Amino acid sequence: MDFLSYSFHGGTDLEPALNNAIDLMESDKYANADLVVISDFIAPQQPVVLQARVETLKARHNRFHAINLSKYGNPELMAMFSHCWEYCPSLLNRIVKRF
Repeated sequence: MDFLSYSFHGGTDLEPALNNAIDLMESDKYANADLVVISDFIAPQQPVVLQARVETLKARHNRFHAINLSKYGNPELMAMFSHCWEYCPSLLNRIVKRF
């Protein structure tokens, strides 16, 4: 919990990590694998080529999960994921989101 509350004041460049993960997921060894990305998702939408690779893998039953650590995450970026969860460390935030 403490680690997830830290701020590293850096930019989010998901493209290299996603490309590497997708390369692995396209192999037979990782057929039907899931990918979990934990980020603040304060980043631009990914290139069309990368999005197409994700959609191809989704059609092959791979799943892409996003755990969003920020209320400022880019919805266009998170739309490429199969499932998105919001991390809400405070009780008040969890209650507000629920109701």
